[in-house]
Amino acid sequence: MPESGDRPPAPRESASPAPAEVDQVDALTTAALELDQTTATTIINRILRAHGVVCAWTDILAPALRRRGERFDRTADGVAAEHLLSECIRTALSAVIWRRRRWNRCAPVLLAAPDGEQHVLPLQALAAALAEVHQPSVLLGASLPPQALLDAATQLEPIVIFLWAHTPDTARRAELTVLRRHPSLDQTTLVLGGPGWPLRTAGQVGDLPAALHACTKPTLPARRGSAPASDLASSPALRTRSGESRG
Repeated sequence: MPESGDRPPAPRESASPAPAEVDQVDALTTAALELDQTTATTIINRILRAHGVVCAWTDILAPALRRRGERFDRTADGVAAEHLLSECIRTALSAVIWRRRRWNRCAPVLLAAPDGEQHVLPLQALAAALAEVHQPSVLLGASLPPQALLDAATQLEPIVIFLWAHTPDTARRAELTVLRRHPSLDQTTLVLGGPGWPLRTAGQVGDLPAALHACTKPTLPARRGSAPASDLASSPALRTRSGESRG
């Protein structure tokens, strides 16, 4: 699969999708196969408005991405369709993030991927889901070097650090150890997402609903006089969150 293809992992357990959801997946993957960006974008925006980010991602968008990726695995074609679908979803999620920026006054969630990790569309889905519940977040995107991650964390003192690793090569425990032991992050929750992390790693979540829950359950106040989004910070805080659902 091309590195920029943001195919999400298959859920470990899932119920059969409803017929209407299957129809929307079919329509979306057909538009992508035809390289019809206008239709794909229209479908995605309609789905997000109708269902919200969590349901739209879980039931329609992620299955559509997996279907495109599975076709590539079987036939080695459809790369352009997979890229188009990823870009349409990325654009639509970004629109949700900016449209819903009415933040609660609390510390932000820091969203990032370790150095070398390029598959970050699930991070954008989480940022959009957080925006829907007015939880501020700072999305630093793909391939963040370890020192840059630590510097950002100590500057922002986030309520949660969420790290996404799609492959084992980018899921490096040493980075987790540094974050957990840093004295200024002793109350920040560390949450891990993506199939790259070994099963039962402390702080691991298995799907978007669990990630949203883990990122919104902790409550730390913002500093007095702090501004929304990237300027928000909390009192010092990193504890590891264990026992969260892995989906």
